[in-house]
Amino acid sequence: MKIFLAVSFTVLLCTGLAVASSPAGPSNDGELVLAASSVSGTIESVDPRNLTLILKTDAGETQSLAITKKSVLRGVTQGDRVSCEMKDGKVTKIIKATPTPKDSPARQPTKGELGG
Repeated sequence: MKIFLAVSFTVLLCTGLAVASSPAGPSNDGELVLAASSVSGTIESVDPRNLTLILKTDAGETQSLAITKKSVLRGVTQGDRVSCEMKDGKVTKIIKATPTPKDSPARQPTKGELGG
């Protein structure tokens, strides 16, 4: 009886360890899955014919980026500061950064904001 209990306990313990160590969720069967991401920088050149653009990133690297479709490039030109949303290694959306005017003075707080 003691041997039966010992064997049963060992089997249950091993089964529990095997289940706990297995990864949750479906496997990819070796398929590479690229997650959505983004990259920001300044456009150095735009090539609508080949659906590419050259971007100097905020980290100072120059990257050639593939574009999903020509309409994504609408309204962007060399020198624009942008953020590119990417999926599966291609740019799906380009968002222009709004420049802050260097000549505009800082907003002064009102008397109400100062507590007076």
